[in-house]
Amino acid sequence: MSQVNEKIDIANIPYKHRTAAADLLISKAHRLVDLSELHYRDIGDKEIRQAQKAISFYDMALFMMKPYDLNYQTILNWKCLTLIGIGQFEDACKWYEELIRISIESEGPKSKNATRDLAKEQLKKYSGKSNCPIKPVDESEIRILDDPPFCLWAERFCDELQKGKYKKAHQFFSHDLAKRISQTQLKESWLSLTDSADSDVNIYLDRYEIGSDDDEDNYIGWCYFIVSSENINEAISFDVYQTESLGYEIHSIEFGRP
Repeated sequence: MSQVNEKIDIANIPYKHRTAAADLLISKAHRLVDLSELHYRDIGDKEIRQAQKAISFYDMALFMMKPYDLNYQTILNWKCLTLIGIGQFEDACKWYEELIRISIESEGPKSKNATRDLAKEQLKKYSGKSNCPIKPVDESEIRILDDPPFCLWAERFCDELQKGKYKKAHQFFSHDLAKRISQTQLKESWLSLTDSADSDVNIYLDRYEIGSDDDEDNYIGWCYFIVSSENINEAISFDVYQTESLGYEIHSIEFGRP
């Protein structure tokens, strides 16, 4: 039986699938580097390698998206901040210039855009600074699809919350949890956590734990998601169990940081 290998034209992939793939890549980048710490402490070779991997994931996410998608500029900014964190000032400035160009072309030069304003400030601050010498990252270390399947399923639940699709999100609950927490209560908990600004919130998997032999038979693992925006820094966490039909369901959930 012959195997047919064909190049995939990304333009033919539905955009919702491309953005879903981009979200996965961004989540992996965020787990590799903490931008809030990268600029305020000394970093070693390990942190530099992790930052380089994160930049690769940002690049792949950008490739999946359309340049005039509003989230595109946000990802570019994250990439630039990571570049600055490891001393790649020239590269960061080039990408900030690209961010500004895209913003002006898509929104006009007089539109209000906080990300573009930040890019301009960063250019003033870092223009003229040379890149610091660093070793290139080993591309073989960059593994894309190495997260357990239950984590990918959990990201779908968070995606439904972020989009305000509370009925769909509620369907991720086990029967018992759905009786304890109604769809309305789920919505209220989410909006309370995000200060009702769910459309401006970023949510990504920070860490997870896989169940052991000592756990309950149907217990799969635990996920911890960071929920952040310009004004909030929160989290949600939940336990994932396997159903009789070999699917997944959430048995317990906690809104807010521990």
